[in-house]
Amino acid sequence: MSAVVEPNAKMNPGILAIWNDCAPGAEQQYEHWYRGEHLAERVGVTGFVSGWRYIAVEAQPNYFTHYVTESTDVLFSAAYEERMNNPTALTTAIMSGVFLNCTRTICERVLRIGDARGAFALVARFVVAQDTGELTSKLQRLAAQERVLRAELWTACAQSTQGSFAEVEIRGPDQAIAACVIVETTDEDSARALKPSLDSELSGADQLGI
Repeated sequence: MSAVVEPNAKMNPGILAIWNDCAPGAEQQYEHWYRGEHLAERVGVTGFVSGWRYIAVEAQPNYFTHYVTESTDVLFSAAYEERMNNPTALTTAIMSGVFLNCTRTICERVLRIGDARGAFALVARFVVAQDTGELTSKLQRLAAQERVLRAELWTACAQSTQGSFAEVEIRGPDQAIAACVIVETTDEDSARALKPSLDSELSGADQLGI
């Protein structure tokens, strides 16, 4: 697979990375909100390219979502801030005790290896800033394995802050990351087979899940 290195921060794709739980017993309400309103609302913001959501197989919290944007600028735009500051009635209800344990960080994608997308992902989170060159070398070794469809490295945007948005004020302060590695596979068996390699290469990760 060929590596796409994206060194110009101004032009790097933006990544809004989110991990969260759902209050026990509120799963139906949560899915109604996310599938019926929230996903379309977010990817409908000018500059958003796509949205991906995963449910934990072996990870905490239970949900991992990321949105890809044309650049990190989109995540500081007036259009996005308008959405964050004007939550719908349903969003307000979800943020008031259903949407829990949130980690949210605006990142830039600094490396992508492979063009295919997978149904399963191994995700390594780092709370402390990492050496990007070292992580790049490790990711290139991991991506050379046959079961890997795609691998990416994200680093927290320098301007990434909690902000004073209405949505954040409703649910309370979020946690944040400094970097993230995501490795995509076709199936769960492949993800589990690759996990020991990620455990070894990314031993400094604070969280590693499937």
